[in-house]
Amino acid sequence: MVLLFPTILDLATVKKDHLAFNYKFDDRFKFSYMFNKKKYTTNYNDVNENILQHFMYDDREHYAQIAYNDENGWDAKIYYNQRRIENPDYYVVNPTNVEWEKSDHKQYGLDTKKVWRSDKATGLIGISAKRETYKNDNQKFKTFGDSSSILKDPAHFGTYALNNYSVYGSYDRKLSRATNIIFSAREDLIRSEAGDYNEFLPQIQAITKFDEHNSVYASVGKSFRMPTFRNLYYASSVVVPNPDLEAEHGWNYEIGYKYSENGRRLNLTAFRIDIKDQIVAVKNLVDNQSYQTNAAKYRNTGIELRYEQDVDKHFTYNVGAVFAKPQRMYKEGQAWIDTLGRYQINGGVNYVNRDFSAALNLSYWGNRFKNGVSSEKITVTEISSPLLVSNLHLGYNVAKNVTATFDVDNLFNRKDIANVGGTSNNNLYYTMGRTFRVGVNYNF
Repeated sequence: MVLLFPTILDLATVKKDHLAFNYKFDDRFKFSYMFNKKKYTTNYNDVNENILQHFMYDDREHYAQIAYNDENGWDAKIYYNQRRIENPDYYVVNPTNVEWEKSDHKQYGLDTKKVWRSDKATGLIGISAKRETYKNDNQKFKTFGDSSSILKDPAHFGTYALNNYSVYGSYDRKLSRATNIIFSAREDLIRSEAGDYNEFLPQIQAITKFDEHNSVYASVGKSFRMPTFRNLYYASSVVVPNPDLEAEHGWNYEIGYKYSENGRRLNLTAFRIDIKDQIVAVKNLVDNQSYQTNAAKYRNTGIELRYEQDVDKHFTYNVGAVFAKPQRMYKEGQAWIDTLGRYQINGGVNYVNRDFSAALNLSYWGNRFKNGVSSEKITVTEISSPLLVSNLHLGYNVAKNVTATFDVDNLFNRKDIANVGGTSNNNLYYTMGRTFRVGVNYNF
């Protein structure tokens, strides 16, 4: 069983709490529970720059699961997940007029599967059932961000519900001493207020080993994604719902090469993604309101390279890069436009020595694009600076079952542009400054 008690504190404006609990009844049954809490607070002036306001965001998540696994290939789980958000958006420090919001998102269901193995093949078949519900209650200012304006009438959304029933399976067959081929498929039956869907999702993979160190692989598979209830129905002063949002469908293609020998690992992959009705978030260029929409098409072609090496029994490092050209067509017949990012460079080092461990990971994102949409036009804004994500982790086993941890996010305290809102770089969202996380893990 593991208990984790880390907390993040950033000048009393950001606090994150985490608790994890695992209990093993016997060799077949186990129970797990996890709780996450995130609370953000800050003070600022309202849109008129003359009334001090306070922002608070309280986000709590619960995950519970009972799992069963035995030596005969049976695997099953029953789960329950809940996310509750309370968000008194904007109010005067001594409030007489309070804007507020509460939402509750639940998922619960079961998933069970059976695996068969022989000398030449492995088969799997499974079934799952899930129910998902969402509701939201809020009361907003009539004028966005202005706490001196009157409140609108309370708004209620939901409870909305979705039922998802699935049958899935796979078959891994050895064609020769060097080659395996894997067929897999999933049939999803979805029933909800957003519409009914029957989706068949096939995939085929092939792997050929030239020797024990070198291999090549290829994969083709279909993807499917439903819009969330919040995408469909949630509304506020700056968010517009889209109950007509469609599910997205696509195909993913991948071919690659792997090498592994003497602590060195290399992976080179070429990929292609084609999606229809992609669900994307945009801002209207006229009223600056955000909403979800279906882009007619999305495509992305690129390559990914990753190299890892174990220098010795204590020290390892990795480097990698992704170069791609993601593009969207928002309406059928329009031109393809650039979106997201063109390249990403990653690197990391890890060190372990007896009771001490350390890890540093960096990720550099460049040549990024943001799209804005209105009924008249589509814009492409290139974000003016790159983004550097940096994380440091330190751990020390202070006792037999106790590990102390220390983490730093945004190690170099950079103020990078995380995203662009609206139509220009005058409306920016920046990364959070350097934050620290201290934790204690207890195993028993």
